[in-house]
Amino acid sequence: MTEPWSLESAAHERAEALWSSPLPHPWRPYIEDILVEFGREVQARTEERVRAETLADETTWRQLMWVRHGCPIADLYGDDGEMQCSCCHIDFKRDSVQAILDVFAVQGRAALREIAPKEQP
Repeated sequence: MTEPWSLESAAHERAEALWSSPLPHPWRPYIEDILVEFGREVQARTEERVRAETLADETTWRQLMWVRHGCPIADLYGDDGEMQCSCCHIDFKRDSVQAILDVFAVQGRAALREIAPKEQP
């Protein structure tokens, strides 16, 4: 099965043909520079795409946690793109993910202490 045509594969095939020729090509240094620059551009675009996807995933996580973290819907403030909870004082838009998870851990431990049976002396 052949791979679909792409600019990267075409450039790679052309470069391989030039590199495998027995005689040195007069444009070889120029072509190498172009291919190196093209490779850097592809890598930069790939990294940019990964960063954008990561940011989108994090934003989705923040939105889900804001809506479904357990506080009453009346305590949630979401005007103008904000994601805040007045009950647990978390800003889901600006607080770091670790800070949000730390607040959840503290709240969880407090809830467990309330429902755990008290030890009898």
